[in-house]
Amino acid sequence: MKYVLFFYGFLILLLIFIGIISWKFYDKRKGNYKKVPEGFLKTDEVFIDPTTNKTLRVYYNKENGKRIHVEE
Repeated sequence: MKYVLFFYGFLILLLIFIGIISWKFYDKRKGNYKKVPEGFLKTDEVFIDPTTNKTLRVYYNKENGKRIHVEE
């Protein structure tokens, strides 16, 4: 009985861990911004997101190389 409880407890903790990790990746992937954060420069890249049909512009941060998409 003790091993069964340990097994199910481990499975519950594993599912919680996988949920937290997958939520973190999902959050980074959906990083469209409404406003431009400080330190980002406007580029000439503009595109239409095929899933939302919204026009997005690419902004670039020279300090860390990060690129973000901002709704126009």
